[in-house]
Amino acid sequence: MRLRRVVVLSLALAAILGAIWWLSLPDAPQKPLVTLQHALWNWRAVFSPDGRLLAVQGIEATGRGPALSLRIWDTRTWQLIHTLRGTTFSGFTADGRQMAGEGLDGAVRIRDTATWRVTTTIRPRPAGIVALAPDGDTLAVATWEGAAQFWSIRRHAIVRRLKLAVHPQDSLGFSPDGKTLAYVIQDLGIVLADATTGRFLRDLSAGCIAFAPDGRIAATVGRSVTLWDTGAWKPIKHIPVPGRPWYSLAFSGDGRVLAGGSDQTARIWDVATGRELLALHIDGGYCKVDLTPDGRLLAVKAMKGVTVWRLPPRGVMLVRAWFQSWLGR
Repeated sequence: MRLRRVVVLSLALAAILGAIWWLSLPDAPQKPLVTLQHALWNWRAVFSPDGRLLAVQGIEATGRGPALSLRIWDTRTWQLIHTLRGTTFSGFTADGRQMAGEGLDGAVRIRDTATWRVTTTIRPRPAGIVALAPDGDTLAVATWEGAAQFWSIRRHAIVRRLKLAVHPQDSLGFSPDGKTLAYVIQDLGIVLADATTGRFLRDLSAGCIAFAPDGRIAATVGRSVTLWDTGAWKPIKHIPVPGRPWYSLAFSGDGRVLAGGSDQTARIWDVATGRELLALHIDGGYCKVDLTPDGRLLAVKAMKGVTVWRLPPRGVMLVRAWFQSWLGR
């Protein structure tokens, strides 16, 4: 009898201490750290690889009417530090020191992110969909006809030309090792091609793709979020998601956290377990997301603006998600 009392009291004390510890954990964010506005419409927000900058692509109002603009924000002060009008964001170099942007004239200009001076101008003919390779020197330009040019920025010359087996339509990008091209085809979803030969590798039934920084895992989203082994392109995990359009995915720098954006929700998942860690309601819909390398800041582009959220550490989000599941919340 005495032993039973000791056990019951110990369990009660453990429950009380657990509740106190649970209540002491940082809350999930209830409001954004900052909201950044374009005057009319936004369609992309991307952190630089070093996390210092946030590039926001959108449409702003001018005295002459709506105009394409690219705004650059300092993530330490959230001050607007530069605006480029008539420019489409094409990518940061891996060290964050340069940024590529395509102008309305089809020229791709490489800018130093410290001074914002143009260091190199590439004029592909014909113009097309542009992507900057992870090596920071290779610029890929793919046309609607399926031709692809690969430029060396340092040499200011075309280093190879390819004919892609399937013609790109949107969102050209590289895998982290630069060996694979990924792009969107309306009827097929995501198409993967060899970046050296242009050879078709496979298609994935999904609307968007993201690669983990080490390149060993990729994530796509369609009826579910699917994690892929990129060595053999075999699925290794399926994460159920609500049945609604999904517009983007993004990994944290260590590849342990995955973010996704849908109509009015941004969600965070733990890659190892597939558990949902956080869901944020976003006003405005059509959400696209990006994470800083440390996974602590989440940028969400929506129709009404760009919101930046400070996330709890992954361990805290995991514990909260486990408790909420255990409590049936």
